[in-house]
Amino acid sequence: MERSDVYNGLKERETSSIDELKPQIKSLKGISEVFKALSDDSRSKIIYMLSKKELCVGDIAYILDMNLQAVSYHLKMLKSQDIIKSRRDGKMIYYSLADDYISNLIELVAQYRLGV
Repeated sequence: MERSDVYNGLKERETSSIDELKPQIKSLKGISEVFKALSDDSRSKIIYMLSKKELCVGDIAYILDMNLQAVSYHLKMLKSQDIIKSRRDGKMIYYSLADDYISNLIELVAQYRLGV
């Protein structure tokens, strides 16, 4: 993409710092998909619960007063974004957060929302 006349008029120092942003911005590709997954209240609640404890579908459905199919749908979406992971123990499948990054994000948002 060509630079505008305004951009071409900037000092060399300013353009080099701007040019450094371009690859960083490109590396953010897909970040909106994570926020889309987090944007649903049920999924946000699921993530919050999983930040506290590993749970199975039945536990999540009970806590949220939702049916198993709805919970499974939300878990599938979260798993497709690598936000959660699962492990099998016999016939049971347990879910937990994939890493601490999402847990930290949820904790920060919860603190912000609660005014802490």
